[in-house]
This record gives sequence, C-alpha cells and structure tokens, in this order.
Amino acid sequence: MNMIVKSAVAGVLALGATGAYALGIPANNSSDLVLVVQNTANPANVYVLDTGISIDSVMPTSSLAPAGSTTSLSTAIAGINQTIAASPTLQSFFAANPVAGDAWTIEAAQYSGSTPTASPTNANTKVVGAGKVIFTSPSNPNNTAQATLANLQNIAGGIQNDLTQPADALGLKPLLTATEASTGASYTAGAATKYSLFSVSDLAAVGTSSVALYGLTGNVAAGQPAAGIQSYILGSVSLDSTGLLSISGNSTAPVPLPAAVWLFGSGLMGLVGVSRRRKAAV
Repeated sequence: MNMIVKSAVAGVLALGATGAYALGIPANNSSDLVLVVQNTANPANVYVLDTGISIDSVMPTSSLAPAGSTTSLSTAIAGINQTIAASPTLQSFFAANPVAGDAWTIEAAQYSGSTPTASPTNANTKVVGAGKVIFTSPSNPNNTAQATLANLQNIAGGIQNDLTQPADALGLKPLLTATEASTGASYTAGAATKYSLFSVSDLAAVGTSSVALYGLTGNVAAGQPAAGIQSYILGSVSLDSTGLLSISGNSTAPVPLPAAVWLFGSGLMGLVGVSRRRKAAV
C-alpha cells in the first residue's frame, strides 16, 4: 500500500471520531451508537462520542425474526465491522484520567415516538423493529435473555432523558450539538446499569476488554397485545488503551448449497469419468 493510500485510510479513520454527526433523539426512531468513557476513580469525569454508526445499520429490521418468534442470545445478526481512531479530545481525556482507571460502554436506543419528546410506551415499542436498543455488557448474559419490554422502554427512556431534559446540560446532552464532549459532567445515575436492566455496572475496563454487543426489540405484530421481547447478539466491541474503538460483527455462516447444485456437480464428475474412460479406450 503506497503512502498516499495509507494517508487516505488514516484520514477516514480519524474522521470517524471527529466528523459532524447529528445524533438522533431516540423518539425520532433514528439514532446512533454512543461511546461513553468514565473514570472510575472520579465518576464525574466522562467522555462521550457519537460514533456516527446508526442503530439500523447494526440491527436492520429486515434481519429481525417475525413477530412471535422465540429468539435468544444464540440468535445472531451479522452486524458490522468498523474501527474508529481516538480523537485528540479522547486522547486528552486519557492523559488527564489514567487509562487504568477508565471504563467504557456502548449504548443506543430508538423507537417510534409521536413527538420528539414522546416517552417509550407499549404502543410505540412492542412491534418488532418499532423500538430497538443496543448496548455492550460484560455482565451475565442471562440477564439479557430474560429482558422484558419494560427493560427496553427503561433503556430508551433513560437515554431519551439524558439527551432532552431541559435543565440537564450533562450526560449525553452535548451530543445534540457536537460529535463528542468531555466536560467533567456526571454520567446520569442508572446509565451504567443500562437504566435498570442490570443490577451491577456493565462498564468494561479500557484496554483489557472485548465485550458482547447486544440488541433488543419488541416481539409482536401491530394491533396485538404485548408479549415478550426478542434478544440478539450483534458481535463484540473493544476499546484499547490508545482509544481505538473496534466493532466486530458476527462471522457469516457458510451458505448451504441447494440440492440442485450438488446434482449439477455430480453430473460434471460423471462426465469427467466418461471422458477419461473414452481416452483410455483410444
């Protein structure tokens, strides 16, 4: 790879952390994955980044199971593969907050709200794909497998509140006007436990952790009563000591060949055998 191409690649990676994104409010049913880094010794020191990676690109509705299906953490969606280099802002955060004491998480939510400030409800989250939350966690995955629609609504509502409360200039709110922020602002209580989904913090240590990326959505058809939730494994995520964020999708399973292809292959082998016998006879 020549130097010009290398420079172009490096520039694209850097733009991933510094380009201008418009983080959608969850109720607008279009949002991005957000990286949160928190210093565990001083929880008021927080860095947040709008990754620019949309929820729908990681968890497309077309990849979800039909309403009423039983999904569990063994149900995988391909996900995406992407890396984002640390911006100068994140590097400065690490310089001021020793990496050994930092922890991180990815979180995202969206749902069909009637207004930009509509709260997540049974009506706008229960249908497959109408409400989605995505997050990382090193916690016991059984907690995720047992999640309910109320958990999905709590996460979506928690992120919504972080972004939209008029009196709150902390938490995720800076991402409404900027791509990233490191302001010494407190991370809203409950966010580290995914707004009541887990009983323990699901922040992972910077530089030592590659954790699972999960997805939740409703599990009923329009007009039907609420009945459960779908959960998915979307791949894994890591944040190394340099601030490089790496998202790895699930590997694509081999596609089984249809019977017709096998028959066609058998026919070709038969023709090869006939040709060889004819040449031998000559």
